[in-house]
Amino acid sequence: MQYPVYPYIVASYDNPILDLRSSSSYRNLSKPIAIQNVDKEEKFIEVYNALEEAQNAALLQPQVNGEQNTTSSIFGHQSNPYHYASLYSNSGIVLHYLVRLLPYTRMFLDYQDRNFDCADRTFHDVKTSYWLSSFESTSDFKELIPEFYYVHEFLVNKQNFYFGNRQNGMQVSDVTVPTWSKRNARLFVCGLRQALESDYVTNRLHQWIDLIFGFKQAGKAGLDAINIYHAACYYGFPVENINDKLILDAYYGIIRTYGQVPKQLFLQPHPPVNSNSSSSSSSSNSNANDKRNSERSVFESKLPAESIHRQIIGIRWGDFVGSYDMPSPDYIKSHECLVQVSSFVVLKSNSYILCLPPSSIIVHNEQISNESINEQNNSAQSNSLTNSLDAMVALKWNTSDGIVRCRQLKQIKNWHNFLVPIDDQDKITCCVSIDYRLLFMGKTSGLIEIYRIQRNKNISTGMELIKRYLPFIAHRSPITCLHANRQFSLLISASADGMLTLWDTNRLSYVRTYKQDNQTIYHLTSSETTGDIAYLSSSGSQWHLSYLTCNCELIRCLTFSEQLNCLCFTSAPEGTCVNVLLGGFENGIISMWSTWDLTLLRQLDFPSLKSRAIVAMCISKYDRRRLYVVDRDRQLHTIESRLSSSTSTVQPTILFLS
Repeated sequence: MQYPVYPYIVASYDNPILDLRSSSSYRNLSKPIAIQNVDKEEKFIEVYNALEEAQNAALLQPQVNGEQNTTSSIFGHQSNPYHYASLYSNSGIVLHYLVRLLPYTRMFLDYQDRNFDCADRTFHDVKTSYWLSSFESTSDFKELIPEFYYVHEFLVNKQNFYFGNRQNGMQVSDVTVPTWSKRNARLFVCGLRQALESDYVTNRLHQWIDLIFGFKQAGKAGLDAINIYHAACYYGFPVENINDKLILDAYYGIIRTYGQVPKQLFLQPHPPVNSNSSSSSSSSNSNANDKRNSERSVFESKLPAESIHRQIIGIRWGDFVGSYDMPSPDYIKSHECLVQVSSFVVLKSNSYILCLPPSSIIVHNEQISNESINEQNNSAQSNSLTNSLDAMVALKWNTSDGIVRCRQLKQIKNWHNFLVPIDDQDKITCCVSIDYRLLFMGKTSGLIEIYRIQRNKNISTGMELIKRYLPFIAHRSPITCLHANRQFSLLISASADGMLTLWDTNRLSYVRTYKQDNQTIYHLTSSETTGDIAYLSSSGSQWHLSYLTCNCELIRCLTFSEQLNCLCFTSAPEGTCVNVLLGGFENGIISMWSTWDLTLLRQLDFPSLKSRAIVAMCISKYDRRRLYVVDRDRQLHTIESRLSSSTSTVQPTILFLS
């Protein structure tokens, strides 16, 4: 099995600014990485011609003692001419990049006879690696691996491995990343994602696909593109014709270490991105930019000088409500809530919003509940709503008798006892579920009880308890928050003593802990797109917002004198936008921070929300164009993007769990 290959995209590593609008910031995707320097093309053409001449000469020479002359052969077998003596992707290259990341470190040591490579050859600088691959070296050509676009930890020497000192005396540790990323590995990866999704790359990526997976892999097109590698690297190399075991083993060794060209997927040029879609998108963005400076109803912060968004320009901000690149959103309306609301459930179909009181959750299978609805047919919409409600069960705790109760949401009937053990000395503080699979209950003792559940619509409770697992044990104070991230299979727990713990919901095992002393955590959430964690804590008369990666690496911590009550993330596709973290304050202000570095991008300060304590917020999942906000006075407020009226027709039904 081959390791995935990704292209080098960015060619600018010296400049303090990365301009994603400039073609000079990118490599030439129509050419192999080895010949980004045009002067090197002639060199590799000469290599090919020399090998071809040697092959032709060998074929023309008479046999000696009845055997063919093997001057241009390898292991006695004829070798076709090629441009490059090494491949852009192989096991050695993968381990070269991932040497700092376990378990690849052990694999690298096995590959290198239990030793690290010499310091100057160790991956230590992104700029140096690109320069060698594309301009200087005639034998070392590397494309990238997927990790460059989604995980920054492989660039950081967190295990403190000793790689030695380079010839200039510098010790090799973390990989040096460009100044435009503020020498920060995480921000470097964020910038690369934006570059990968840029218009420049989108309109040219098919050219790189032709080289790696398409018709320019070999043949006349490959020859013209200066893209021919050793014959043993290609699928279909006739190893079955080799009868000598030693020679056969030698060829397999070449294939394992030299690498293998991906299997050819396309015999014709890969089509470019649909130009109509691209122009339509550009037109939409242009219209949004034109409106950006008009009719502002909110305060929009100027980007501070230290923000990463001053270093990388030409970013795609996204089109969700409140996006930095969009017109200011509008306050639409308010709706009186029938109950005190502490959380929302908004389905992706946007067919309805479920408003939940404290000490209650909705158990549902997202895949079933997020069925799309027929917006044109009211009866179809009603049926979809009914089917979605039928797949949901409401669960509540902290009742006067301490019993956990639940009921099927579709059937407006009495609550029924859910048979979980009750301990008057160890009460339930919070609950969360992962579909109809797992139910987690936080306790005052710090234990987290785990139950296997399944849907059963034929019984009054709507679900049944299948199995009780051993509890999670890590906290020594009451559990204050539980949050389940289905996309990353994570359960995040927090306790009153400031301890945050991550658990693997597939293996039901401990992952890691993050601790801040003398702070009480009272709210937490995490991103569906990156797994990043944000939580709120208090100490004395100060309130803190802490932002962590999914590996509990602290990105930034902000402190406020005004109480911050709740948080929520936007979840647009990474690379095509800059997602934001929204925070609702006690004074009714909503702040929006960049998920890259917590730069304040915008504050919403609507008169209708003035001095109203915000207790819960949620972004519509259907189109991300609406923000729903609940205040402590039981008012549900709707804030909408100015583009929503022309692009979205789904009006949600608001339901309250009583």
